[in-house]
Amino acid sequence: MAQSEEPYNHFASTLMRFKGCYGGAKERGKVMPLLRVSLWSGRTKEDKVQLAKALTDTMVNVAKVPAEAVTIMFEELPKENWATGGVLHTELHADKP
Repeated sequence: MAQSEEPYNHFASTLMRFKGCYGGAKERGKVMPLLRVSLWSGRTKEDKVQLAKALTDTMVNVAKVPAEAVTIMFEELPKENWATGGVLHTELHADKP
């Protein structure tokens, strides 16, 4: 794996959850995915466009669903609303925007 892929793979594996869409909508017997992505506040629209494209492409290639069936929800939260190991991310990641 190329070094530049590591942060994306870590992000994708830890922040992505798959859920069936509401109302039981199915295409060719497959449940349509909803990906929920939690991020620190402050990502640009361009960042989200890139991420949405990459996640959709991954779902198409791996889960074999059509791109138009993939729904992605971005949830942005301030760092003070996140904690790891009992320490707020405002302290753990003070050097990162």
